[in-house]
Amino acid sequence: MNRPHYGYSRSNSRYASSSGKNNYRHHQPFSPHDTTLQGLARTAAAMDGRNYGSYKSLKGRYQGEGFELSLHRVQSDPYAPPSACSITVPIEQTGITCDLLDCYDKVIAVCDFIARRFHATITTINAGRWLSIAQCGQEIMERSYSTIHDGHLEVRFQVSMPARGRRIMGREAQRIFAELIPQLVMGRRGACRFEPGSNALSQLREHVNTYCDWLELNRIRARHNWVAFISDGSILARSSGISDKPMTDALAFSAPDSMRTTVELPSGEILTGMPIPAGVTLIVGGGYHGKSTLLRALERSVYAHIPGDGRERVVCDPLAAKIRSEDGRAVTKVDISTFIQNVPTGADTTCFSTANASGSTSQAASIAEVLEAGASTLLIDEDTCATNMMIRDERMRCLVTSEPITPFVDRVRSFFIDEGVSTILVMGGSGDYLDVADRVLMLDNYQIYDVTDQAQQVCLKMPRGQKHTTSGSGVKAHGKSEPDKCGESSCLQDSYDARDNSVWPSRDSDDNAVRKIQKSEEGGNAALHGKTRQCKHTHSNTYAWLNNVTSRSDSTVSNKLGRPMTHVTPGAPRTGRVPFPSLLVRQRMLMPGAIPGESGRQKTKAHGLDGFSLNRNDVDLSAVEQIVDRGQTEAIAWAVRYMCTELADSRQPWDIFTVLDNVIDLIDAHGLDALSDMPHPAFLVRPRRLDIACALNRLRTLRVDSMSCISVSTS
Repeated sequence: MNRPHYGYSRSNSRYASSSGKNNYRHHQPFSPHDTTLQGLARTAAAMDGRNYGSYKSLKGRYQGEGFELSLHRVQSDPYAPPSACSITVPIEQTGITCDLLDCYDKVIAVCDFIARRFHATITTINAGRWLSIAQCGQEIMERSYSTIHDGHLEVRFQVSMPARGRRIMGREAQRIFAELIPQLVMGRRGACRFEPGSNALSQLREHVNTYCDWLELNRIRARHNWVAFISDGSILARSSGISDKPMTDALAFSAPDSMRTTVELPSGEILTGMPIPAGVTLIVGGGYHGKSTLLRALERSVYAHIPGDGRERVVCDPLAAKIRSEDGRAVTKVDISTFIQNVPTGADTTCFSTANASGSTSQAASIAEVLEAGASTLLIDEDTCATNMMIRDERMRCLVTSEPITPFVDRVRSFFIDEGVSTILVMGGSGDYLDVADRVLMLDNYQIYDVTDQAQQVCLKMPRGQKHTTSGSGVKAHGKSEPDKCGESSCLQDSYDARDNSVWPSRDSDDNAVRKIQKSEEGGNAALHGKTRQCKHTHSNTYAWLNNVTSRSDSTVSNKLGRPMTHVTPGAPRTGRVPFPSLLVRQRMLMPGAIPGESGRQKTKAHGLDGFSLNRNDVDLSAVEQIVDRGQTEAIAWAVRYMCTELADSRQPWDIFTVLDNVIDLIDAHGLDALSDMPHPAFLVRPRRLDIACALNRLRTLRVDSMSCISVSTS
């Protein structure tokens, strides 16, 4: 008896079998009737040798032992993106206890852990050739590919349907569905199985507790008006420049005695460490002593970290923005007049645009853009900044009197005093910032010291505006200072000669005292420019409303889960939210038509951490350093498309701050899936609103206008 052949014959007859008889029925579109996972495996085996496109008939839902497998999209070509699949497991089948799911914060941590375990299990069972899921980094984040809703755990992953050339490998496909996937999900060491008392359940509990403790530490930071908190024993150094894993032999962090503070977590754990208060904090030290390592740890600590990372007890303001120069980026109608005025070309710097910004212009625009989006802390490293944007020494001020750029050193105090925007700055090459810093920290051989008092003495001995030579090192890391010899007075006879200790804010001073200090500093800087300098803004704002850690209540969770994905109307009023708080920059309106070609075929593609494409418009995010996961890039791409298409539908402009609010509301209400127009988007990770704003501002086809130039409806 001849065994039927399920591939095309080499004979002239298109539908002839190897036996020479008509076997047309084997090439009809296949419709499996057995909806069990074992039935799917048998069906896949029976398709051995058929054309690869026959795999598409397997699309559907199949019941396994303790879980359900869904094939949402099946690839039609072996070289196409892998097939999109998901498994759904009832929570009671997983063994996860109720105390780990009693609030949304814990749900995020549980889902993050399962996504990591899913990836590790794929490697353990040697299934990486056929099965794949996005690899998680060191941060605990909200992910679209691992969620809990309606009492079920859902994990999305991909399957590369096996083929030999363009023919189906049915036996290998049978092994995938009958052996690998059941072993991956609910096997003895399955990713979704947590036996009571098992090591996996203990690791899950530690993961959840780490995330909840980080959130509580962030709330403590906000209550004390700290910008950041670094716990003693933290490991800040990374193993290499291309790895985010901790260095094995790194020196643990130890807070200076003068700044060490104790906090108690709800779990009863007592932490000691160094808080960084709101204000201007300067980090100094020699090269290779750990300055940038500390700042890098702070910029990454806007996210929680997994157990064993070393930064689990490091928190930073969630609305902190890393600023750097970015030659060649596009700038669209941004108010950079805070830093740049009276340019020789006569360009209006209150509404400045360029397709190829210089280093200083791009840095000024980046500061204005993040403030527009609601940033409350700036993180700056001199190594990645434009020099003429950061400092301008007294000799150059004396020689060049027509400089249009006001350096950051002349603005950083007013940012905090008038706008409530704090700054943490790494500076190793200029002492000018010692005059404007509230706190000076020194890194010496990766040990941190509070040298605020010594820095004050240096400023008194070497005031800005004087030539000076130094016979010694000036400030010692261990709290001792050496005498310095100052030279004769420079050609600039300014008010710095009469400075005394009052120019340094006391650590317990009130707002009035701080404002007096600011007036003194403004007067000194005005003398440098040879004219009376007035503060641009007279009001005082606070960013306290931005310091709360975003978390969903149980009621919000119940509303989110199972709700249809409806869009939030741009411009809709938000309850309990203060309007755009800062007048440092002119608010801009986002205009319809930012993405050309929306009426035709739409294409959204992410390129790792470096950027994404909307249709044929590339957005470069390589300089946005706080995007830490590829899934964030993809979510940002969909968020930018959503904002632009919603504006096109509404046919009216909306201010950027409100549009960002609506995107965050959409995610809060309906999850990350609501951003994408694709069913079951796999590997999205929640981005920050500041990073969405950075991407929007780097869209070269962006269409915006100044609020003062158009009429805005408030209805």
